[in-house]
Formats: sequence, structure tokens, C-alpha cells
Amino acid sequence: MIVHAARIRTLTAAETQQHIQAVGIDAPGPGTFVHQDQARHIVYNWHSHRRHQLLYAISGILRVETRDQELIVSPQRALWIPANTLHRTRLEDVACASVFISPRQAPNTDRRVRILAAPSLMREMILHALRWTPSAAPLTRVREQFFRALCALLEDWLADELPCALPRTNHLALNRALRYTQANLETVSLVDAARAAAVSERTLRRLIRAELRMTWRGYLNQSRMIRAMELLCQPSPQVADIAEMTGFRSMSAFSARFRQFAGETPREYRRRTVGGRSM
Repeated sequence: MIVHAARIRTLTAAETQQHIQAVGIDAPGPGTFVHQDQARHIVYNWHSHRRHQLLYAISGILRVETRDQELIVSPQRALWIPANTLHRTRLEDVACASVFISPRQAPNTDRRVRILAAPSLMREMILHALRWTPSAAPLTRVREQFFRALCALLEDWLADELPCALPRTNHLALNRALRYTQANLETVSLVDAARAAAVSERTLRRLIRAELRMTWRGYLNQSRMIRAMELLCQPSPQVADIAEMTGFRSMSAFSARFRQFAGETPREYRRRTVGGRSM
């Protein structure tokens, strides 16, 4: 099912902060706890919190923006957001659960937001820990040791990073080119994107390297793969149609590129995320 934008509620900055306070994310008390968001169609405004966040997407596509990138989290993947990182979160028919971790319990993490493969152990531990919300009492030895073990595993989990993010920029001309690219993934060319930005091809190549630290072709390929992942998370359209919608004329080429990007074939990815319906 495709969720229409009209169903999504966008919170103001003040409402987002009220939500953070109501949940207890920044409140004193137990260093680490789990929160399952009950809102499935919502945009949280720009905010940060004093705890690290390990967010697991149970179902639906989750989008998170930071100052310099947009991250797309597909079902059964996770997102690591270090403490005090400014970000904005969009949930479109998303079910998710987050572990909020005191920096005292996980002090040796770097400052990068990243998407994680979410191995089965991580998924099961997060779902098991749903009983330990901020208000859950008492603070037992089992709970304390459980979260200590989870934090000890973070180093391995953080190394299992996925390339499901697109860089962001404030450059006006480059943003015009990127928006055009995203809207025309099936047929876009460098010439078309440069024309949309009102710059030369040479200038556009230079801007992409300088602002995004990647090539035009790299940005296009990554955009196509991320769009394919979003479409595959829905029970329709067909995989062959998705290949065409993302600029591939050959199913074999699409499958090979997707497997190289995501570590599984398009059909395997859809089977895992939507249970194999409408293959």
C-alpha cells in the first residue's frame, strides 16, 4: 500500500521537543532503555537528544535527514544516530523501535550517522528489550546486564554499514540538478541535469565532486538503487517494472547491480521485506 502524503503529520520544532520530553528520551534515570514509536505516519522536526539512538525499522521505509546526508532505512535494517546529532525523521507507514543509550555506556563510538545491516541477534535483542521502557520499574540486574551486553556488541554492529544514503548540499544550482535527477531516474542524463541546473556539464561534474565527494555516475547509480529498494518494499509493482523505472533495460543487469549494492537479489530483498507477495 502506498501512503499518501496527506496522511502524514508534520510536527513543529516545539511539538517535537514536547514528544522527546514526554517519552523521557533526555530525562535522568536508567541509562539505556527502549521506546517503540506508536506514530506510524509522522515527521519529527529537526532535533537532537543526549542519548545515542539505535533505531530498528520493523516495517515500512524510514527517512532521516542530517546536515549533510539523507538516509533511507528499509525494513529489518537499523540506523545509528550518535548523541547530540541534529536530524529530522520521516515515518511513512513505519513501525520501529529504538534503543536509547547513555554515552556513558557506549563512549567509544564515532560521530557518524550510519545504516546498519541489523543482524538477527540485534533484531531479537531490540524486540526482546521492548519491555524495558523509560518508565519500566524496577531497574533489575538482568536489565542492566542485558543492555551492557548490547552495548558491548555495538562495535561489531557499527562495522556492518550499508551504503543507503545520499549526500545533501545547500548549493542552489546543484540542488536543482539533484532534484531533476531524482524525478527522472528512468531516463536522466548528465546533459539533462546540467540543463535543469542552468550550468554546463563540466561545471556540474565539478560541483558534484566538490560538494558531494562523488561522481555524477556514482550519485545516479546510488539514487537508482535506493529508489529500487523503496519500490521493492511495496507488494507492487513487479520487479521487472521496477528495473525499468530505475533506468535498467535488462533484468540481469538490474539484478546484478542490486545484488552488488544490497547483498541480495531484488526478489530476495522483496521476499524478506514483504513476505514474497506479488513477486
